[in-house]
Amino acid sequence: MKKYLVLIGALLLLAACGGGNSSSNESSSTQESSVSSSSSTSQSKDSASSSTKESTSQSTTASSSAPVDNSADSQLQQTYPNEQLPAVSAVGAAQNISMAVQEQDNGLIVSYYNTDSKLPLNDPQLQNQTPIAQFQKTTYATADEARDAVAPSFDGDGQATDLGYGITGYRQSGAGSSFLEWQEGNWNLGVQASNINGEDPVPTAQQVVEYLETAFLPVPQDVGQISLSAVSGGYESNVVAWQVGNTVYKIMHTDALSSLQMAVSMNQ
Repeated sequence: MKKYLVLIGALLLLAACGGGNSSSNESSSTQESSVSSSSSTSQSKDSASSSTKESTSQSTTASSSAPVDNSADSQLQQTYPNEQLPAVSAVGAAQNISMAVQEQDNGLIVSYYNTDSKLPLNDPQLQNQTPIAQFQKTTYATADEARDAVAPSFDGDGQATDLGYGITGYRQSGAGSSFLEWQEGNWNLGVQASNINGEDPVPTAQQVVEYLETAFLPVPQDVGQISLSAVSGGYESNVVAWQVGNTVYKIMHTDALSSLQMAVSMNQ
């Protein structure tokens, strides 16, 4: 009987030892799995971080290699971001227009030149050239002074001339020239032609009236004056001027229709 009890005790002892080893093995397996998972997570983070750095580096490289717009019109916009200026494309072939700007105590003057290729803003090569167009912004002490500077003029006593679209112009002659004048809204418009050279103001006036049927000029507060020439001349031969408060805007161009296009571009 005693032998039997000893045998049973030995069997129970062996079973207890076997159970302990199993638990130990399970614990070891769990630890190995945790280490493996941690290592995998770390590698994933390192890979993501490396990918992000590479992406940022590529983005920075692409940004630094992007072309910088150093054209005169871009420089002008950057220098005077709050100024409304005529569109360069309205002056002429944009790829051949160079510009110079001059600041004054009471305003700003931008001169436009027709060059073989675009030059930087205020390039020294422009100093001895004559502009094809010019934009001026001048601020006066009072609105009355600004209106006087526009110098509005209209004479409706001449020969009535149909300009189309229900608009009548009035033609007069004197001092070797013909003058054809009409009004549209707050704008006084006039075309001058040389009688000596056999020029006729009517075709230019009709072209202007037709153009302004679909293109819209800036709205003067009180007065606006457009004085055009029937033939191309110096840049001062075609003038578009209007008053807003105590400020006068003036555009000049060698070509009559181009002077209007510059003004229209400021109303868009």
